[in-house]
Amino acid sequence: GLYMQHLGKPRIPTNDEMNLVMDWLLENLACKREDGTLRTIVEKYPFVMGRNIEDLDESRRFCPEDIDFDIAVSEDPALIDKTYNCDGICANQCTSCWYNG
Repeated sequence: GLYMQHLGKPRIPTNDEMNLVMDWLLENLACKREDGTLRTIVEKYPFVMGRNIEDLDESRRFCPEDIDFDIAVSEDPALIDKTYNCDGICANQCTSCWYNG
């Protein structure tokens, strides 16, 4: 994108960091290793592996009450980046807003 030049060199997470994220996904989403649903989530949105636990918890915290976070993010893993909820009163943070999701 337009601002990618300012982001610098991408940071590749360590194996330990990725294992923490996978454990979080297994504990917080409707997915399992055994049936391949965890793999499907990572294949659909590999960027999730670069998130930290605080980011993931923040996304869950801002999820509206009428949305089942576990199922919604399992079906559309890109929702994991939603870390704001304007409740319909726009605050110009649409790309990170659950209301816009």
